[in-house]
Amino acid sequence: MMVNTSVGEMEVHVGPTAYLAKQGFQIQSGDQIVVTCSKVVWEDKPVLVAREIQRGKQSVTLRNTSGQPVWPKNIGT
Repeated sequence: MMVNTSVGEMEVHVGPTAYLAKQGFQIQSGDQIVVTCSKVVWEDKPVLVAREIQRGKQSVTLRNTSGQPVWPKNIGT
C-alpha cells in the first residue's frame, strides 16, 4: 500500500490480505493509521516493511521484532 509520511509518499509492504481479513483488520483509503516498520531497499528503491499497523484502538501484528512474518505459511502473499 502507499502511505503519506513526513518525508513524502512511500510504499509499505504489509502482507497477505487473507491474513489481514482473518484478523478482522481492514484499511480503507483515507484511514489514519500508525505503522511500525523498517525501511529497506526493495528492487533498488526504498520501501517500508510493516511490523504492526494500528488504526484507532485496533492493531494487527504482521512480523516479529526480527522481521519474520507471523502469518501461517499456507496463507499466500
